[in-house]
Amino acid sequence: MIPHTPEPWKWHPQGEANEYCMLTHDGRWVIAFRQNGELTDESQKANARRIAVCVNACKGIPNDQLEMDSAAFIDVFNEYNALKRQKRALLAALRLIETGKDGDGFICREAMEQVREAIAQADGTSPRSDRASRRGG
Repeated sequence: MIPHTPEPWKWHPQGEANEYCMLTHDGRWVIAFRQNGELTDESQKANARRIAVCVNACKGIPNDQLEMDSAAFIDVFNEYNALKRQKRALLAALRLIETGKDGDGFICREAMEQVREAIAQADGTSPRSDRASRRGG
């Protein structure tokens, strides 16, 4: 199978009414196209931008997989966003515990070490977080 033009793509108006193109990161043409003249200029630009955003969002995903089951990718995307929200909430809670620990004897040293390590892993600053990402965890 012949590969498509690598990402990232960006959209660019051609200067003529209704005409746009997609460019590579170094300014080479990928596609030139003309949109329906009945659409407003803002709608045409939004459509061109959407094409580029979608291509870039699918970087690394083979076309065959996208064509097979786009609904599965939507589910994965939604789950990913939910996990990001959970991560932010957990980090905020851990940071609250970590910053409120001084002067409070109820949190033991070992627990604080675990809290700091969890924060470092979630932030990507822990050596363990690098190993975990390579294992898929």
